[in-house]
Amino acid sequence: MAFAPFKSEVAGIDVDTLEKALCVYLNSSVGVLAVLGDRSNKTPSYPQFSMADLHKIPVPDFAALGEQAALRLAAEYDALCEQALLPLPRMDADPARAALDAAVCVALCMDAERVATIRRHLAAEPSVTGRRYAGLEQ
Repeated sequence: MAFAPFKSEVAGIDVDTLEKALCVYLNSSVGVLAVLGDRSNKTPSYPQFSMADLHKIPVPDFAALGEQAALRLAAEYDALCEQALLPLPRMDADPARAALDAAVCVALCMDAERVATIRRHLAAEPSVTGRRYAGLEQ
């Protein structure tokens, strides 16, 4: 398995905390949207991405957010790291993903209802489900 290089150096925040915070972000609905949001790859081959694709994924600027935001996300990682995430088409009913989203909302000052809406729409997204978009079930 090859790993993409990750520069995890932010003054005042240890590497372990940054890596955990990044894992929480990338597994949250906002992180999944960031990963899937690049439409330059017309035929996605998930989970294989080119290095150019990986470099384009927007991630939080932890230097600007500060140590408390990174610590908050790292603590959520520690609390949830043993829980399995449901497949993306079922992410709208995944309690672990909802907890990740809640932590990201607090750490990044995001509106929780908007992120819940993102989660519901991503679960119905054709590139996630492999089916034609039928709208959200009410």
